Amino acid sequence: MKKLLLLITCILTGMASFGQQIDLNKQVLITPSSKLVRLSKDEIVAFESEKFHDNKHDRMKSSGAIPTFKVDDILITLNSEKTTLEPNHLINLKKGFDAMSAKNISYSSYMETVNNQQVLVMSAFSGNTNTKHYQFVCINKANTTAFVGFIEFKPSDEAEAKHVLDDLIKHITFKD
Repeated sequence: MKKLLLLITCILTGMASFGQQIDLNKQVLITPSSKLVRLSKDEIVAFESEKFHDNKHDRMKSSGAIPTFKVDDILITLNSEKTTLEPNHLINLKKGFDAMSAKNISYSSYMETVNNQQVLVMSAFSGNTNTKHYQFVCINKANTTAFVGFIEFKPSDEAEAKHVLDDLIKHITFKD
């Protein structure tokens, strides 16, 4: 009986450890190993106010129009969009952001290939607040779907935020 109980416990624990799946607009599937908790409109506003002491909320984010999640003290927004883009769109986007942010000493960007997908990652302090952010953009091979993520965090949580960023990027799957 004890062996049977132990076996059932192990099976249930194993099933619970499988990553969650997040389906964005039926275009992008993400299966991160980090447990993302989806937030309601009210939870987004409360989280931003409490964690970032921010009273100027992003209207799109706090309206619930963009899927918004949290992991511990890190706020994450994820969105995908059907579109038609030029083949070098990520390279041109990087050049544009680099030029626009040339005087911002906290700004940095890089391109990387993860799972045979090009990803643009940008980092900077957010406005006049004491928060940092990562923004990443990935486009499918056909240049018809763009996936954008925004990760907001306090500088003291940067290592964990970088782990979340790497985890999300590693687990992006375009459905087309």
